[in-house]
Amino acid sequence: ADRIELEQVIFNLIRNALDAVEEAARPRVVTVTLSQVGAEARLEVQDTGPGVQAEIRDRLFAPFVTTREAGTGLGLALSQRLVERAGGDLALIDSAQGARFRLSLPLVRESREAAQ
Repeated sequence: ADRIELEQVIFNLIRNALDAVEEAARPRVVTVTLSQVGAEARLEVQDTGPGVQAEIRDRLFAPFVTTREAGTGLGLALSQRLVERAGGDLALIDSAQGARFRLSLPLVRESREAAQ
């Protein structure tokens, strides 16, 4: 994945989570978790905000879909395209509280020749 594009995706996910918890009652928590599952890296961003409304879940990654007055609806759409271009996946994961987004990217092993 392109480092700059990946930074933009992660920034967008965390910014969305921070905005969501501003609307929530306390506790206001954003959790970022990085793990390796098999041959992929996973980054999850979970918040304690109001969650994603059921009526937009199916369209969440479509351009111009937003729940914010000042939102453009382009952040998640662009983020998903960038992640898919890198061979990964960006998804909304069911959560008991708030919203949880999972960014999955395949891990690439460097060849021994390149390491030497």
